[in-house]
Amino acid sequence: MLVESPDNGNVESHSGMGTTHVTAQVLDLARTGRPFEADFLVDTDSPHCLAPASRLREAGVEPEGEQVYELASGEPVEYEYGFARVSFLGSETVTHVIFGPEDAEPLLGAVALENTGVAGPREPDFETLAGSAAQVNDPTRPTRRSMPPVTTKPLRSSGSVRPRLR
Repeated sequence: MLVESPDNGNVESHSGMGTTHVTAQVLDLARTGRPFEADFLVDTDSPHCLAPASRLREAGVEPEGEQVYELASGEPVEYEYGFARVSFLGSETVTHVIFGPEDAEPLLGAVALENTGVAGPREPDFETLAGSAAQVNDPTRPTRRSMPPVTTKPLRSSGSVRPRLR
């Protein structure tokens, strides 16, 4: 089914497959580059947006650093990241973008969706985070469990040395 949004952007839902694609544009923060436009897979399990690195660079988006992410398969991989303007469905936001592999399907992550009001914040799963809500609220228990693998989820946020996996 193809539905047209008020700004004439396209939303395409592939019924039966559970996927939704939205036409989005990515541009550098200063709006000096040439926008990268594509159909992005809406991925509410991924906090960040992802696009092929060369397309982000062509749009003027500059890498700000490198981060290790965990793919849905559980595989750790290091990618560059930056910040960009992302526009879709008549809204624009500034968000974290991952410089993905050249064959990567562009992803529109949860933060961009939440920033524009397209999707609301997800409720935390306290059972997954710490075993029970009581443990989460118990300051004497330093227990911390990681969430199940999620596409492009940051794996580590420390500045420690990380192996380069590409």
